[in-house]
Amino acid sequence: MALKPLEGGLSASEKISAGCVGPETVRLPQMLKDRTSNHDYRQTDAPQEPICRAHGHLFSRFARYILLALLLGLISQFWNGHFPWFSTLNFALKTDLLFKPGRPDVESSTSTVSQPASPLVPFTFRPLPLGCIKPLGWLQDQMGLMANGLAGHQYESYPIVGDSPWLGGSSEYSGLNEGLPYWFNGLVPLAYGLDDDRLKMQVHEVMEYVLHNQQADGWLGPEVDRGHRDIWGRFPLLLGLCQLADANSKLSPKIIQSVYRFINLMHEMLSNGEGFNEIWGRVRYPDMLICLQWLYEHHPRGDKDNTLSTMHKLKHLGLSWADYYSEGRYIAVDLDTINPPITAQHKDFPFVHGVNAGQGSCSV
Repeated sequence: MALKPLEGGLSASEKISAGCVGPETVRLPQMLKDRTSNHDYRQTDAPQEPICRAHGHLFSRFARYILLALLLGLISQFWNGHFPWFSTLNFALKTDLLFKPGRPDVESSTSTVSQPASPLVPFTFRPLPLGCIKPLGWLQDQMGLMANGLAGHQYESYPIVGDSPWLGGSSEYSGLNEGLPYWFNGLVPLAYGLDDDRLKMQVHEVMEYVLHNQQADGWLGPEVDRGHRDIWGRFPLLLGLCQLADANSKLSPKIIQSVYRFINLMHEMLSNGEGFNEIWGRVRYPDMLICLQWLYEHHPRGDKDNTLSTMHKLKHLGLSWADYYSEGRYIAVDLDTINPPITAQHKDFPFVHGVNAGQGSCSV
């Protein structure tokens, strides 16, 4: 099924409203603000920072990191090089020594912009919506190599993508049905970052097929039997869909409608103890929190309570990165030196798995 390429990008007014220019909040996921308890990550007042002050805040925070590193390095000399780095840094994180919400440089600033308070802990950084900026120089060259290489030709040459069960095919490397969602999440920013019509057509074709074949109860994906469904494979798909909705305002209404249908079903499944059994979803649940917070802030549609409830259920049922990154549990030695080696049955395997560790940084 060939689709006519849709026009992407944002108008000047859309860029202002989306946050590309003008006042906006700059955030980084901090769902586990309190790393020592089951703290509710809601807050009564979330001051929002105009983007015009973002660079000053970034420099201020970077300077604090540098000063802390210099201070610890100096102290280390008096400990004969055996300074307890882990304990000190862990204490700094737990007490928000480096990042206090009420920083003097923010509180002393004046702003004519009035923003409503959010019940979610503010991000420290927020990515600009896809399409706001374009790659140049080295980055443009590297993305061009991807587009002209394997990444840009998997749709027509790699069965895991082109013959995926998500598209009515039969090629998949595991029952998780995660192959096409992974590809989709990567191709969306590549296609729109380069403004490549060929890649955008691939993205649009897949999106149209997946959303058109959304099941009656709201499920996204090829799994028909509810007893064999697991929500994990939807995480990278929704990350890609959220980016696509940011980049293409014409597609946004259709995407948001389908995503909310799925979220309502996911909330029901989590409430019934269904569909959250695979360790991959339980350890990478912050990926879905990113999508849910994006919806909550940009496309609330009167469903804020249900969205927040879904976030709480994911956090409650997911594996705790905060517990793993605690003294006495964190594995600080070379994993290759551990005997017997850590296998998939080990309780900490989900946290030492390489991809999990990288994605888990979203939660701390």
